[in-house]
Amino acid sequence: MPPYQLDHISVTACTLDQGAAWVHDVLGVVAAAGGKHPAMGTHNLLLRLGDALFLEIIAIDPDAPAPGRPRWFALDTLASDAAPALSAWVARTGDITATAGAVDAIAPLGPVTPMSRGARNWLITIPADGGVPMDGAGPALIEWDAGPHPAAGMADMGLTLEKL
Repeated sequence: MPPYQLDHISVTACTLDQGAAWVHDVLGVVAAAGGKHPAMGTHNLLLRLGDALFLEIIAIDPDAPAPGRPRWFALDTLASDAAPALSAWVARTGDITATAGAVDAIAPLGPVTPMSRGARNWLITIPADGGVPMDGAGPALIEWDAGPHPAAGMADMGLTLEKL
């Protein structure tokens, strides 16, 4: 199987404000603006956890149109009173097609789908139902377009993920 490594962890929330408050309460830091994902109707906030590792707070963007498919990370299934939670993890690979193909026999991760946020482009696996693989035990796979990892441009808030 092609190599892969942890890329980011995702906290889902009903709103970005709720997710940001929860992360601030737990970690004591304020997350930075991320951006909008037009194809998914979501937006996010980000925190650097290492040179090539970050935490994402993600929620449905109330100003965006519905995407015409289930949103990633099971966001469409969140109850209106759901508490923010660490819901998913994403593994980075240099060959998403080969890695997804090798993993699919064990746990289908969903089709490889092109995505963007601002000038950043990537490929990611998203199950057709928008859920998280293996109820969150399995990763989504991501392959970033060429260039520095997104975490490289984030402010260092002194956070490091030691293990997952």
